[in-house]
Amino acid sequence: MMLKSALVLVLATTLTGCAYDIYGNRGGYGNGAGTGRNSRNERAAYDSGYRDGVRQGRQDGRDGDRYNPRGQREYRSAESRWGSRYDDEYRNGFLSGYDEGYRDSLNRGQNRGRGRRR
Repeated sequence: MMLKSALVLVLATTLTGCAYDIYGNRGGYGNGAGTGRNSRNERAAYDSGYRDGVRQGRQDGRDGDRYNPRGQREYRSAESRWGSRYDDEYRNGFLSGYDEGYRDSLNRGQNRGRGRRR
């Protein structure tokens, strides 16, 4: 009987350690557990920032505007859009997207020569 109880206790502990939360994230250190963050929301914020950045970077490059991702309204207003939990992810995505969009517009010869990258 004692062996059976010990086996049940070990099994229960093991299963609890492998549990996933309702978002499919594994519990534990390094994934935002206990911080109110989760990787799906972080990814959504990054992806949204990336899409916005590509769009704005292409537009700036096409218009010949100087390279200035941090000066964009979308970048500056990330906290009001995503809250303080995910604003960093949004901004990181925006910077990556802006860079790609701006370079893409220059590579396609869409820059009309009015500005230059800094």
